[in-house]
Amino acid sequence: MDERIKARIKKEEGSVAILVAFLLVVLLGCAALALDFGVVYLRKAQLQNAIDIASRASSRILASEDYTEEQKQTKCVEVAKYYLKENGFPEKQLAVCDIEVNPEKGISIVAQSHVNYTFAKIFNQDGTDIAASGSAVTDYTVTEGKRVTVDVALVLDVSGSMYWASGRDDRTQTKLIPMINAVNKTIDSILNENPDNRVSVIVYSSAENVKTLVKLRSQINTVSSIYVRSQNKTFNFQSPTCEIPHTYIGYAIDEHYDRYRNGRVDHYISIAVGGQDDRLYQKTGGTFTQKGIYKGVQTLLTSPNDGIKRVPAVFVLSDGEATYANTNYKAEINGKDLGDGTTGNGGIKGHPDIGYYTILTANYLKDKLSNEYTRRNGQETDAKFYSLGFALNQTAYRDFAAGVLNPDTLNNDANVYSQPAKKLKQLLKNQRNPYKNNYNYCDTYYEAVGENELNRVLEDFANDVVLPTKSFNTRLTK
Repeated sequence: MDERIKARIKKEEGSVAILVAFLLVVLLGCAALALDFGVVYLRKAQLQNAIDIASRASSRILASEDYTEEQKQTKCVEVAKYYLKENGFPEKQLAVCDIEVNPEKGISIVAQSHVNYTFAKIFNQDGTDIAASGSAVTDYTVTEGKRVTVDVALVLDVSGSMYWASGRDDRTQTKLIPMINAVNKTIDSILNENPDNRVSVIVYSSAENVKTLVKLRSQINTVSSIYVRSQNKTFNFQSPTCEIPHTYIGYAIDEHYDRYRNGRVDHYISIAVGGQDDRLYQKTGGTFTQKGIYKGVQTLLTSPNDGIKRVPAVFVLSDGEATYANTNYKAEINGKDLGDGTTGNGGIKGHPDIGYYTILTANYLKDKLSNEYTRRNGQETDAKFYSLGFALNQTAYRDFAAGVLNPDTLNNDANVYSQPAKKLKQLLKNQRNPYKNNYNYCDTYYEAVGENELNRVLEDFANDVVLPTKSFNTRLTK
């Protein structure tokens, strides 16, 4: 080969190497910047979530009769700051935190925080400010304080995320136990209010883990002690009981040697009712909210008709997004057509339809339940639906999860920020939606973050369902 050609090739190879090195630096820089911008986007979404939750919770104070008008001003600010802190934004991390309390318009919050860059600092950029705002109002109507006899179906989420607190790999740090304790108190309140009141308990996670724990009845056996065998049957023990007057649902924390996890001891939870072991160890995960609602309504529809006039009520608790659904929303809900149990069913595409068919089922069954009890009572009777979002700040798409539990939250564009929620809103307003003009099945919606708030919400529900003197509806307005 000619020496001149060889020299040119070597020169070009050197130029290519320099170009590649340069492009590599550029690509790495772009990737680094993308990571920083992603962190900013995520943090802004978290701030919006925190503001939404804080404004909802504090707006409820304005409808409370426990405080004077002067006290409400102080209490609203206190509650709002508490929920901002609990959701990752303590006051010291907020450059701006304006909380406006208006007795007529509700709560408005404007907040600003600083996000530090990690990689963009090489371009002399330390960080950026993020800001978000939101407002909420609690509407309520007062009716004659007439006590009613009720049939109540408590539909409870026992999916994988309920078994431990966010960020913890320890089943002893669980949302399940506070829920069980609060539900026991609720059952006790409802049954003690009227000897004719009836309660049932339904739990749901995956398709095979939806079951009736307590059949609809006015007298429910209490759990004195629970004898539970461990998963690997190496030891037995007596379960702890809830420290309340009556324990209708009990639990046991079961130590288990897990050979698949470096020989560590893990903890599982079993649920028992009526003094007998009705083990409910969560194995498959997922959140089949649609089937839970179906099972709860069926419990009421198939209940014995003893001639007593009753009002049916369904209470749905969930700590996250629905991950399964059946498209035949009018049929018996057994298996699933949509979802694989994980958030998003492989991404954004899985969310909207799952939420859509869950809402259709709730609307269809609510109408069916109202018609059945109207027939039984010989007078018009409207079924009541309550829902509770428990610790939704820990879920990936909080606006979507809240939208399934209370579709009214989707009506304000400013509070619908994720793609799943936006698509769900489009589906609900589509002409093909048989409930397009009135798709919100939920009469009263609650949110709770911690154990204390959960207890308060369930106490409010127990009072409201038997004595509907005040009906609350908390909604975001901005």
